Amino acid sequence: MPDKQKALAALRGTDQPEERGVIDSIAGFMAQPFLGALEGMSTVNTTMMPPQNVYEEIGRGIGHLAGFAGMGGLPSIPAKVGGKVSRLAASALRGVVKDATPWYIKAGAKMAEEATKLGTMSAVSSWQQGIDGM
Repeated sequence: MPDKQKALAALRGTDQPEERGVIDSIAGFMAQPFLGALEGMSTVNTTMMPPQNVYEEIGRGIGHLAGFAGMGGLPSIPAKVGGKVSRLAASALRGVVKDATPWYIKAGAKMAEEATKLGTMSAVSSWQQGIDGM
C-alpha cells in the first residue's frame, strides 16, 4: 500500500485503504488536471484532493505542466517572473554580445536567456519547498 493510502487509512483509524467506487474514481480523474493547472499557474499548493492512484497523478501532472506553461493565452506567475528576470539578464549581456559577429555567439546568448527564464520559472514554481526544492 503506497504511503498516501497508508496516511489516509491512519486518519480514518483503520489499516485498510478506502474502497472507491467507479464514480469517485472518474470524478477524481477528471478533477486532477484542473487542480494541477491551478497549481502550475499560481504556484499555490492544492493538496485538498491529493491523487489516489497513478492515473490521477498522471492527470495532475499533465494539468500542472499545462498551467506552468500558461493556458489560453494567460501566462502563469512563474512565466511572468521568469520573463522579467530573463529580460533583465539579456539587457545586461546585450552590450557584450552586440559586438559579436559569429552567429553561434548570438545563438548562445539566446539559449542562455531561455535557460535563465526556465530556471527562474522552476524556482518560482517550487518556492514552497524552500531552497532544496529550488
